[in-house]
Amino acid sequence: HQYYGLPILKKELYLVHQVTMGEKISLIVTSMLFHSSVLTFILLILYLVFWLRNTVEKVTELASHDSLTGLLNRRAIKEGCRIHFDFSDRNQSNISVLMIDIDYFKPVNDSYGHDVGDEAICMVADILDQYSRKTDLVARVGGEEFLIVLPSTALEDARRLADKIRKKVESVSFNERKLQVTVSLGCIQRQKGEAYDAVLKRVDQALYGAKHAGRNCVICQPNPN
Repeated sequence: HQYYGLPILKKELYLVHQVTMGEKISLIVTSMLFHSSVLTFILLILYLVFWLRNTVEKVTELASHDSLTGLLNRRAIKEGCRIHFDFSDRNQSNISVLMIDIDYFKPVNDSYGHDVGDEAICMVADILDQYSRKTDLVARVGGEEFLIVLPSTALEDARRLADKIRKKVESVSFNERKLQVTVSLGCIQRQKGEAYDAVLKRVDQALYGAKHAGRNCVICQPNPN
C-alpha cells in the first residue's frame, strides 16, 4: 500500500489516506486513458489536415489536367499562356505555338473502337510530353487536338521541333494490332501584344493549311506584316 499525508497541525496532526493497489491501478489506467485520448485527438487532427491537403491537390489536378492523357486542359493552358505572354511582352522574348491534330482519327474510332482511339491519343500525348521542356505548356484542347506553347523559341526552332514530333509519331506503332497514325501540325510565332484567342485562331489556320496540303506535314504561318 501507499500512503499520502496532508499536515493539519504541523508535526502534530496529519490527514492520511491509504491507497490500495486497486486504486493505484485505477489511477494509472485513468491517466493513461486521458493521455491516450489526447494523443488520439492530435493524430486525428493531423490525419484530417493531410487528407484535406491531398484532396485539394487532387481536385486542383482534376480541374487543370485532362483525365485521359494527364496533359493540361484548355482552361489551364489559357491561364498559363496569360502568364507566359505577359512575361514575353515585358522581356521582348519569342513565343511559338504548335497545334497538332491526329490525321484520320474518326476512321480509327469507327474501325477499332473508342478504346483504341484513346490509345492513339495517349500515344501522341506521351510523345508530345517527351519532346517538350519543363517550361513548355502542353495541352489536349480537343478530342484529338493538342497545343504546345514554346517560350523563348523562334519560329524556325519551333518548326524543327514540329517535324521531329511528326516523324516520331509516324514511326511508332501502338495496340496489339501494331497500328500507326500520323499527325498534322500548324506552327506560328506570337506577335508582341497578341491575345490568346488571336494566337489560337492563327495557329488553327496553320493547322488547316497542313491538312489541306495532304496531312502528315508541318505548315508554318509567318507573322502578318
